[in-house]
Amino acid sequence: MDPLAIFNLCEAFLWFFIAAFFFFRAASGNGLVGKKKVFAALGVILVFFGASDLIEMKTGAWWRPEGLLALKAACVIGLVLCLFLVYGAPPVLKRWISFLATYLRGPTHP
Repeated sequence: MDPLAIFNLCEAFLWFFIAAFFFFRAASGNGLVGKKKVFAALGVILVFFGASDLIEMKTGAWWRPEGLLALKAACVIGLVLCLFLVYGAPPVLKRWISFLATYLRGPTHP
């Protein structure tokens, strides 16, 4: 097994370990009112991320095949969304969303 494959295997086990932590946090629920579902979602996302590393170990590249790239992109987007759900969106992102919503709404005429 080449060094890159060994690295991907270790990385996959790291994601699986972190996923187990989030599953445990979701199941225990100590002081996590309203966060159980987010932590469970994080666990699922990290399991898929770990699986993508196992696939990457076989393909040798994170962008081949295209489905692997899409899976990794979906995992990263899911992780960012969960981060926003736990900590809230940064103020600059809130301003951009407000600006875009106003822009897409179009001109208002009385």
